[in-house]
Amino acid sequence: RGVKAALSPLVSIFTGFINLYLMASLRLMAWGLFIIWMLIGLSIYYFYARNPSWLPCSRAKSRNQERVGLLEEEEPQGDMSTSNPEASSMRVQ
Repeated sequence: RGVKAALSPLVSIFTGFINLYLMASLRLMAWGLFIIWMLIGLSIYYFYARNPSWLPCSRAKSRNQERVGLLEEEEPQGDMSTSNPEASSMRVQ
């Protein structure tokens, strides 16, 4: 069941036009500062996400294994609930 709201399509369309009007009335200086601020924020986000990334690439995987001190052949075999005390509390009883 969806969310019920009074005049839902009309209110969203009306507020969209109001926002477009407000954006169009901004000075070019404000748009320039906005673009610079967005570029700074996106570059911080990009360069921060490069290091702690969990993407499945071999370089990131080997870096994470070195950080944790695990090698692939040292991973526990068998039932996870016996080797991990936290996993036993998550089991459905």
